[in-house]
This record gives sequence, C-alpha cells and structure tokens, in this order.
Amino acid sequence: MRNDDERDPRTRATASVWGIACGMMGISIPLIAISGGAGGTTYLPVMAIAGAALSSLAIWFAPQRRNELPSEMPIRELEDIKDGLLDIRSYVGSLEQRLEDQELRLRITQATTPPSDNPPQ
Repeated sequence: MRNDDERDPRTRATASVWGIACGMMGISIPLIAISGGAGGTTYLPVMAIAGAALSSLAIWFAPQRRNELPSEMPIRELEDIKDGLLDIRSYVGSLEQRLEDQELRLRITQATTPPSDNPPQ
C-alpha cells in the first residue's frame, strides 16, 4: 500500500500543497497578532486552508495523464538534437572561416599600405 502511494504523483503533489498551506498558516497567525486583525488579515488562515482544499480537489479529480510514449520517440528526439548540433557546428565553422578571411584581408591591407610619416604617439 505504501509503495503505491509513493509512486502516485497526486500523493506527492497533495503533500506539497498542504505543506505550503501549513507554512502560510504559520506566517499568517503572527501577522494577525501584529496587525491586530486590520486589513482583513483575519481571513488569511481561512484562505490558506480553502486554497489547499481546492488545490487538493483539483489534483485528485483532474484526469490522469498517460505516459505512454511511442518507443521511437526518444530516438526521434536524439536525431533532432543531433541535427541541431550539426547545424550549430556548421554555422560556427562558417563564422570561423569568415573571421579568418577578414583577418587575412586586414593583413593584406596593412601590408600594402605605405607607412605614414607621422608615427602614432
């Protein structure tokens, strides 16, 4: 019985919701004491419990998702990732080639430009 509950994601989600609700309760009670109940702070604990209850209902009455993926799905995703990496690799290669071409043009320009009479200071 316990092993089945640990595998059910609804149990974990409900536990998280109520854990957060308890934290909100722990924060709201001192806020009520500090503010003296002004500004509607007296409703904070009720809202925390109502929110957790509605969240729990939504978790348990929502339709179950099936994790039945086709067996070729991971292979298809890997192929897409591989294709994307190859595209990136070719793009980076073309950028490197363009950079080398620009450096070569700059060196040619510097080599053919006569030196100026006024050296930089």
